[in-house]
Amino acid sequence: TTTAVSAQTLISVEYKGTLVKTISNIGLAGFGLTAKNDIDYYTVLYTMDNLSGRQDTVSGLYVCPSNVDPSSRYPTLVYQHGTTDTKFGVPSRSMPGQDLPYIFATQGYATIAPDFLNMGDDQEGFHPYVHARTEADAAIQMMAALRNDPIYSDLINEQLFLTGYSQGGHASMALHEILIEEFPA
Repeated sequence: TTTAVSAQTLISVEYKGTLVKTISNIGLAGFGLTAKNDIDYYTVLYTMDNLSGRQDTVSGLYVCPSNVDPSSRYPTLVYQHGTTDTKFGVPSRSMPGQDLPYIFATQGYATIAPDFLNMGDDQEGFHPYVHARTEADAAIQMMAALRNDPIYSDLINEQLFLTGYSQGGHASMALHEILIEEFPA
């Protein structure tokens, strides 16, 4: 549903590491879950329009099942993070295995987690807190940019799940509304 979006450019997908099921299970114990997959995690840099309408480089985290059957396909899950008190309290800067995107990936989701505009690697400018359009665009543009990279495009099926908490709940609702209005099935 995101291939019609223009303006995004994938700048880089940087492999950061792998977590094996046995290590992932340590973090899952409190949730009553068991890891179903080893996972790989990446920092993604891509572009989107900022509030001035100029291209800005933004960041996010991509976490996916690894060492899987090449014919396996997984749903995409967009995780929108909550309010942070620093521009670095974002998914791409989280400790491996210590944030929800990692947990979702162990359960079989290709998980993308945008950092939002002016957060993470995008340190220029003011973060437009609870600004529906930029929150949604960060996710839409990240999905569209990753569609050009086989580590994402070769792994996903057509299912899409959205989740978030705090500001991320607002972001997920904004994303849902824009997907329905601008990318109808």
